[in-house]
Amino acid sequence: MYFVINDTLKMGKGKIGAQVGHAAIEVFKHHPKTDLFKKWDTIWNAKVVLKADQETLLSLADKYSHISKLIRDHGRTQVEAGSFTVLGFNVMEKDSNPDLVKLKLL
Repeated sequence: MYFVINDTLKMGKGKIGAQVGHAAIEVFKHHPKTDLFKKWDTIWNAKVVLKADQETLLSLADKYSHISKLIRDHGRTQVEAGSFTVLGFNVMEKDSNPDLVKLKLL
């Protein structure tokens, strides 16, 4: 799975971990159970965390809405309610998405 953190928000490490956790659960629950997903689920379980500014995050969310889940925060701790914190992507082959390859690791 791939996750893109909104680094415009300047979240702490714990907050980022929690937001990636929310995205992982949403992606896992709604991911089609393809052969690639089954292989990932039983063998790989790899997760890659990338970073981007909010404009890029929202652009990716719009472009890939069919294979991603955008997480909004409830505003209980570090960020305002409704803030877009992370975008989680369905399982895919490594480096298969040209837009994600351009992003830096967190």
